[in-house]
Amino acid sequence: RKIYLPFLNMARVNNRSRKLSGSLKAVIRLLRSLMMDSENNIDLSYDDLVGLVYNMSVKELAVPKEQYLGLLPNISLHLQRVITDDDYRQTLLSPSRKEYVFGKLDKVSAIQTLKNEIDEYISDVNSSLKSLNKSIVSPLDF
Repeated sequence: RKIYLPFLNMARVNNRSRKLSGSLKAVIRLLRSLMMDSENNIDLSYDDLVGLVYNMSVKELAVPKEQYLGLLPNISLHLQRVITDDDYRQTLLSPSRKEYVFGKLDKVSAIQTLKNEIDEYISDVNSSLKSLNKSIVSPLDF
């Protein structure tokens, strides 16, 4: 019987995001928004997204709040690794560490579509920032 521990998942996500100045939850929200706004059907559940982002390294997620846009290339690189490294993708664990995010499920095309969305978003943001003589890694005042 499969054990589902939603509160443990939420507690671990909240704790890790707090330690990373909120970047974990920010990335989850961004990817969910891109997925929902996409003209393409991206067959990933919210739990899939949480599992994808939770497995990003601290180094990939640790950016100052004023440089949150610096997360964008890190997200793209992480998604690329998930797409190309079968062993890594199949062994990603949920935040509770009790179940696999994807296991043997074939979600590569959905992840690729999500990566295409984030890459397009990066291109759009870069274009907008270029007119301000800034880049994704520039500190920004919000």
